Amino acid sequence: MMTSSSSEPKLNLSAPGVSFRVLVVDESESRLEAMVALLAQEIQGGEISSAADPATAWQVASQLDRLDMLVAAIPAENGEHIFGLRDQIVQRFGVLPGAFYSDMDMNGYYDWVHGEQLFFQPLADKAFVTWLQAVWSERSEQVGVIEASRPAEMVAETATQENPVPSAVALTEVEAAPAPTSVPVVATEAAAEVVTPVVESLPEPVQVADPVAAIMPEDEGPLPAGITLGDYELTRLIESNEDWALYDAEQKGISRTVNLKALHRYHRRDPEKVEALLKEARCRALVNHPAIALVYEANQENGVNFYARERVDDPSLTELGDRGEKLSDGAVIQFLSVVSAAVSYLVDNQMNFRPITGDMIRVGKEGHPKIINSVISGEPNFDEAEQIGLLADAVFPLLTKGRYGGELALHALMVRMHGQGDAKVGQAIKTLAQLEVALDYLGEKLISGSLESQGKSANRSAVIAGSLIGGGILLAGIIMALTMGGGAKGKDFDYMIRIPAGTFIYQEDEEVELEQFWIDEYEVTIGQYAKFLESVEADEEMAKKWRHAEHPASKTTHRPPEWDKYYRAAVKGKAYVGTAIDLNCPVMQVDWWDAYAYAHWKGGRLPSEQEWEKAARGTLGNIYPWGNELDLTRFNSGSKEQGGDKFQYWSPVDAMSRDESTYVVKGMAGNVSEWTDSWETDPDDPDKRVPIRRGASFLTEEGFELTRRRPAKSPDDKDKLTTGFRTVRSIPPPSSE
Repeated sequence: MMTSSSSEPKLNLSAPGVSFRVLVVDESESRLEAMVALLAQEIQGGEISSAADPATAWQVASQLDRLDMLVAAIPAENGEHIFGLRDQIVQRFGVLPGAFYSDMDMNGYYDWVHGEQLFFQPLADKAFVTWLQAVWSERSEQVGVIEASRPAEMVAETATQENPVPSAVALTEVEAAPAPTSVPVVATEAAAEVVTPVVESLPEPVQVADPVAAIMPEDEGPLPAGITLGDYELTRLIESNEDWALYDAEQKGISRTVNLKALHRYHRRDPEKVEALLKEARCRALVNHPAIALVYEANQENGVNFYARERVDDPSLTELGDRGEKLSDGAVIQFLSVVSAAVSYLVDNQMNFRPITGDMIRVGKEGHPKIINSVISGEPNFDEAEQIGLLADAVFPLLTKGRYGGELALHALMVRMHGQGDAKVGQAIKTLAQLEVALDYLGEKLISGSLESQGKSANRSAVIAGSLIGGGILLAGIIMALTMGGGAKGKDFDYMIRIPAGTFIYQEDEEVELEQFWIDEYEVTIGQYAKFLESVEADEEMAKKWRHAEHPASKTTHRPPEWDKYYRAAVKGKAYVGTAIDLNCPVMQVDWWDAYAYAHWKGGRLPSEQEWEKAARGTLGNIYPWGNELDLTRFNSGSKEQGGDKFQYWSPVDAMSRDESTYVVKGMAGNVSEWTDSWETDPDDPDKRVPIRRGASFLTEEGFELTRRRPAKSPDDKDKLTTGFRTVRSIPPPSSE
């Protein structure tokens, strides 16, 4: 067998005198070779001709005395040329069985098809081979009967015969195409005679059996069980409407049960309906999240357009609520955490989807949620507040408590998710980032036992699809896996280090004596600050007690400007402004009022400049935390010199272990600059006082000495990603010895 190249038409002359001839056309050399090999395997003794383009294919076809089948790929561009070739072949040989295949949307060519089959590339071998063998069998029988009685002059057509150029192929393409290298010719006495073929004497078109049409109801609506579409055998009709039906099906090749959504056959000529189904399949196939049902493939068989998706037949939250079943507190938080993370995934990937409701959230046998894939084509049109309210509607009937009470954290959360927050239950939740913070906060309280009183009720058991789900189901590892976070879990950085009373060298040579105090071992992290936000937003009246007496009335939130973006990225372990971030990185973009409120919420305060400097320099007055020699490899800075740190911007607070003072306080040389409680006159405005920051940041390129003082422009300055803080206490903290 000879294979094709991109420039020459090739013929397979392995079986001279055979009665079945196929022409294959494909611009891809690898696909062409694969198709020729498949046909040679399935059509024993057949003659297979191949070409890389319609013009060359016509040169081959015009030199054949008979053709029995056309198999052609529809190219990405100028697909109509293939159908122009088909029309010329029909004029010459009559209507033939044909197959067209492509890996793109073929909806635009449905009106061009006249009895041929369409197959998606890569071909489902079983479906294509079944069709091929049926055509070969019937066509060979018809051709075999006629072959013995055909006039010799019809078999003696030579390669010199002039034929019309296909109307859909440009003349220049034909002129440029190389001549065929070999042509099958049957030797007869009339070999030199040019004879125009008589179309009427050729075999009638083969009518290939259509198993779907044979048992199709007259209205061609839902298909009965037992029908096979490609590799799928329909086993049960689940639901249907006037346009489509959803089935359970068995994927026979790999023995997998799937759901199969099929357009009713009477829509096969409706390009809008076909395109809508294909668009839906394409959009949903892009989803790759463990909590959202997958779409496997789309195909077309015997006029039925369909796609297969992951089978989801577990009960929905709505069904469980209607049956009066309950979820434990842990399961509710798990469900909301996983579903909100899945919604965030869709939003982050700019996917358009129908709002997720209770009947779309299914409960698996292990208690894990699975969401029906509702992605649709079009520009994203997402209302976060609406979606959050729908999630509250989905889980509220499943709560173990039958009424709302101010002490019940989950019921309070439902009120907040409906946008009805107040001073009693907390701030209304209107964004996914707010919901994630609230769920993290409640999850930790549940695990630590703060919701133990609710857990006693929940732990009695909740019957979900035949399994018991107790209050202990909420494990951090489960949520981390199901939310597809990938980011590091927030560590416990609450430890504080005691700085003993005594004198130390302040600034150049000033000797200062301080009382003992305790200072955070590390800078305050994103994970720590998230707990603060949840707490202050849950109780706005109490939050006022932690604010500074001069807190600006216009400042109504302690959320950094980009909090929602970088917190969500940190939870998932993704990148923010092109750099990896997680919950263990320092909180950024906080102004002085934010840092002050956090410190007092935590039971402490901000350090004075003197306290900060003593903790960083020790009693000997080191220029850097570790000594008096600059070592750029020990801390996170913006230095571009060789040997600098490996981080582009921020780093987890414990990433640079050698950035450590003699008191073992970490991260005081770099990463983020830190607010202090010290103020001074603004160098540029003698009538204005501003707070002081200390320490270099990940963008600082020089001036790393610990004596460097960094006045802020104002206490409201929070636009900088380079600013964070740590806290101190004058009395021992509960977590320190």
